[in-house]
Amino acid sequence: MYLINFLSSGGFSFKSDTSKKSFINISIEGIKNLEEFQLSKEKLAQFISINNLEIQSFKNNIITYKVDLMGDKKTLIANIKSSSFFEIISDKDNDKLSLFFIN
Repeated sequence: MYLINFLSSGGFSFKSDTSKKSFINISIEGIKNLEEFQLSKEKLAQFISINNLEIQSFKNNIITYKVDLMGDKKTLIANIKSSSFFEIISDKDNDKLSLFFIN
């Protein structure tokens, strides 16, 4: 089963195999206050491949989520790269992704 996400801002389309389910830990750096926390969570949740976000930790301006994915990490990374809210710091580990929040 495939789901197509059209991003109105750039006209990009991403295909995600939603029959694949997995999880990934996503750490977001650069969160300075409650407003940025709420905005970053909202923007992260809008990615089509993210099914659920569960906070694992929040310290030193870094928030870490356990994220349920529909599809694969490659699709999520493509979505993040098209976003103006996040910059990828590291994506080397299969089950981890580090981002920087741009506000």
